[in-house]
Amino acid sequence: MERIEKHLQKAEKYLSKNKIEAAIDEYKAAHELQPQDLELLSTLADLLVRADRKEESRQYYGKLFDKYAEKGDATRAVSIYRRSLQDTPQLAGRQFQLARLLERADKKDDAVKVYRTATDQFAREKKNKAVLDCLGRIAALKPDDADVQMELGKQATRLGHAEVAARAFLRAGQLRLPEDLRKGLELLERAYQLSPADRTVALFLGQALVSDGDHKRAVELLFPLYTEKTADPAVLQTLAGALLAAQRLTEAEEVLEAYYRAQPDSYEKLFELADLYCKADQPEKCIGVLKRLREYFSNAQREKEFLERVETIYDLNQAVVPLAEFVAGLFDEANLESRYAQVLGKLFGVYLAAGDAAPAADVLERLIELDPYDFENQQRLEQLKGKLDDTRFRAVASRITSAATVTGQATVFSQTGGQMAEAADDPQKKEAVLEDLIVQVEIFLQYSLKTKAIEKLGKLHELFPGEEARNARLYKLYEEAQFFPPGFAESPPRGGAPTPAAPAAPAPSADAVSHLAKISEITHTLFRQRGPKEILQAAVAELGKYLRASRCLGVLGRPGKLPSVTVEFCAPGVPQSPRAAVVRLLALLGKVKVDSETGVVLDAELSPELKRVGAKSVLAMPLIEKEKQEPVGLLVLSQADSLRQWNPNEVYLLKAVADQVETAVSHTKLRSLMKTMTVADDGTGLLRRSSYLDTLVAEVGRHKTQGTSLVVVLLELDKGASLLHQVGEATMEKFMREVSTIILGQTRQNDLAFWYSATALALVLGDTTAKQCQPMVEKLRTALLEVKLPGVKDLPSFSAAISEAAIRPDYDEPDIVTDVINRAEFTLEEARKKGNAVAVW
Repeated sequence: MERIEKHLQKAEKYLSKNKIEAAIDEYKAAHELQPQDLELLSTLADLLVRADRKEESRQYYGKLFDKYAEKGDATRAVSIYRRSLQDTPQLAGRQFQLARLLERADKKDDAVKVYRTATDQFAREKKNKAVLDCLGRIAALKPDDADVQMELGKQATRLGHAEVAARAFLRAGQLRLPEDLRKGLELLERAYQLSPADRTVALFLGQALVSDGDHKRAVELLFPLYTEKTADPAVLQTLAGALLAAQRLTEAEEVLEAYYRAQPDSYEKLFELADLYCKADQPEKCIGVLKRLREYFSNAQREKEFLERVETIYDLNQAVVPLAEFVAGLFDEANLESRYAQVLGKLFGVYLAAGDAAPAADVLERLIELDPYDFENQQRLEQLKGKLDDTRFRAVASRITSAATVTGQATVFSQTGGQMAEAADDPQKKEAVLEDLIVQVEIFLQYSLKTKAIEKLGKLHELFPGEEARNARLYKLYEEAQFFPPGFAESPPRGGAPTPAAPAAPAPSADAVSHLAKISEITHTLFRQRGPKEILQAAVAELGKYLRASRCLGVLGRPGKLPSVTVEFCAPGVPQSPRAAVVRLLALLGKVKVDSETGVVLDAELSPELKRVGAKSVLAMPLIEKEKQEPVGLLVLSQADSLRQWNPNEVYLLKAVADQVETAVSHTKLRSLMKTMTVADDGTGLLRRSSYLDTLVAEVGRHKTQGTSLVVVLLELDKGASLLHQVGEATMEKFMREVSTIILGQTRQNDLAFWYSATALALVLGDTTAKQCQPMVEKLRTALLEVKLPGVKDLPSFSAAISEAAIRPDYDEPDIVTDVINRAEFTLEEARKKGNAVAVW
């Protein structure tokens, strides 16, 4: 150590006297004694540069680089190399070291360049293994470069590294496949030849062969890889696809079952298999596959998705009778009457075309049960004439006649009376009927169907007069529905107390009566809106303008939960409330009790928090769900410029409008639910004819309760029968779908539209009279003149029959429906007699 210090001290003296050569000698002597001292080595290399001994300095810089490289100090090693070594040729090994350091420093592009330089140098030196190492590094850094992968594969092949070569050619083939299928296949084949036992190589080659259409070779390649115990989902999927394409369906089914067990959600190919079984004239196997799929979808509660997929297969194989019968049964079980009827209609044609009149007659009877008013049933009967024995033909014909009698439908609505007649002499049956009616009323009230509940209570009161005086449970239901028919018991039965009635709203003052006209006007506006948001927007706009408030906020949502709908009216010059201000206001109102009858009043003097939401006075009124007496929203009036005393008249007005808003929102939700339950046609949004009667009865009951009018409009294509014969069913159906799009676009959300026949539609228009709806009907007829019917030179026209329902409190709903249907049909017949393009009411 003392010797080193002496050399260093001498070197420093020489440097102070600018004797650089002597100093270099002393540093060399010290370096020989302590070669691991990197600082000493760096100083020596720097002095050699000062002495212009560059070649010798590079030797020492090279040693310094090597030392830093051994330590893994990439930053210093790379810095030294670039500063002092890169301008002169270096050993390939040192180049390789530099590339490794650059790779670790995540400088991939620089690393690739240096690896490439080292590769070339190793190649000149015929160091083939080092070349392979360099190419492997480059391929790892550039995995998406097909040329590099091929170069690696060739070098690995020359050196006998089959596995490395196979993986390189595999990757190159994957990269080339999208742009050049033939070249990609060639590379994958090369990989397979090098490593035939590699499942991954075999799988990708098999997939490429399937893409190239060589399904036979793909099957030969992949079948050895297939065993149920060690099922590889990717192999199973590819093999199944190849087997399906090669029409080896039985083997494909076995493989698909194994694939399905490995991947339970992978059912696509099974539907394809079912379709191919049909096309191969093996419908029984098709149905077997579909039944297994049905079980899976049913367990997963995805029945709707299953039916859609099955319907797609049926659409491609409508002439396959067993499949049609299977699909019809599915739709029947699912209560999808419209789709059930469509399948039966096509099945009737298939049977008839095959000369099978007896099963065709069976199908016709099922169609009659579905829709007794379908005019096509009469046409189908005509097609059976002469092909059935007379007895069977007359039996089917009689069913059409009896079913087509409108008044006969009233029996649908009088089943309770029939049950009561049967139970007249049997106390146990009588008690069962009473219990059944009470349960129905309870269900209706539970789901906020008050009108239906009152209807059932009316029937119950007729069949069991005075029963409420003996039955506390029944008495409570009358009170919940607020329905007290003539002869109702004045007091509850002993031992049972009725539910306390809600406190009555305070009677309006004389001044409040002046608001009644405005309440009526707003109510009329609300019930013409399309949905809950539009209803709320109309309400806040009308209230805000009429009461001259700065703002009016409307909210739908239960307390403690995020609102589902929020709308706001702002007076001219008043800015919209920021979302944060609305949230703070709702939070503030959530802390106080909002009375269901009188609401709540807040002002900035007593509640300074109001200033933070831009208000000085607030009047809030809850929206109360009538059946459950629970808040479902809020209407909030606010004054921003001054304190305001809200008088009783304004409170009464806000309360009345809040009630109407809740009722209108409930109706729109109920209407939406009804449309969903009656199954609208997927292509048009029209309701099917099979739901026409039931829906019309429900609508009549609703309007009877509200005391509003209802109109039925039949729109029929002029000369529809002859045009249908001329252009065919498919063209006519497409034309009527275009017609339905126009109609639905110009009617209100609350209006209902039905398929009535192949060339006619029915509209049920609420809250209007026959006279009031005439301009709308004329507008529709004019708009429909723009729709062209392919294959017909002249633009088709429509005639309309308008019939207003005779809604009276003393009429039963079935009688009202029967009357309006008969008058609509009669009016339509008059329109036909008057000629084309007419409207009759």
